[in-house]
Amino acid sequence: MVVGSGLLTCNDAVIKWVGASHSVGQMISIRGLFVVGAILLFVHRPKGGGLKSLRIVQWNAALVWGLLLVVSTFLFLTGLQYLPLADAASLTFAGPLFVVALAPWLLSETIGWHRRVGVLCGFMGVLIILRPGAEAFMWAAMLPLSVALVEALRDMLARRLVAQESSLALVFLAAIMVMGSGLITIPWGWSAVTYQEWGLLALAACFQGCAHFFMVEAFRHGEASSISPFRYASVLWAVTIGYFVWRDVPDGWVISGGTLVIGAGLYLLRTSRREQRASKA
Repeated sequence: MVVGSGLLTCNDAVIKWVGASHSVGQMISIRGLFVVGAILLFVHRPKGGGLKSLRIVQWNAALVWGLLLVVSTFLFLTGLQYLPLADAASLTFAGPLFVVALAPWLLSETIGWHRRVGVLCGFMGVLIILRPGAEAFMWAAMLPLSVALVEALRDMLARRLVAQESSLALVFLAAIMVMGSGLITIPWGWSAVTYQEWGLLALAACFQGCAHFFMVEAFRHGEASSISPFRYASVLWAVTIGYFVWRDVPDGWVISGGTLVIGAGLYLLRTSRREQRASKA
């Protein structure tokens, strides 16, 4: 999850850079083309398994998982065009909080009062970042926050899917769906892409494909409410890249709220481990 989150942040940075002159639909279509091509080459290598290795068993659930990825992709990349990288990333960090909050109902996982307190503190951090009602509030900030909820639902669904589906098959299906959703935006106008931008989008495809593979693998080997907090590692990537590329420096509200959200995530992780040890004892 740590590796996947870092790669996904690098992908976001590339897309934000290229997105200054291209639509979201155009970018994700070109990026998806590279992801699909790379996966097809990978499965057709010696002992790669061919197309059989991309077989989907639970089509209904897998399609819903892919649709959630399409929605979160459009929401986040649209918000990224209006917000600094660190601000957008900080709001999506609410995703693990949603996972823990919804896990008892959707995954039948036991959530103790310690984790409930952690979720409450985390959402307080989200409110500090958003500052609803303040003059500095931006409607675009609601987009990455919506992504957090969609990703939470996607993560919990992934937890159920990995029992029967391969990580590569899920990533391939998601890439096809994201690319197709981007192609639908052609009537709204696409602009010419330079060779440099083609290369950057190819790099973004590598980042994204590898990121989702690692994330799906993470949920294969761990409890959703325990694994999700590791996403917070990407905050360091977002702040660092945002500063060196765009000279963006998070303001005091974002730093305070982000610190509270991250602290809540780490507290949830520690509490989850403690509860797991207690149950085994």
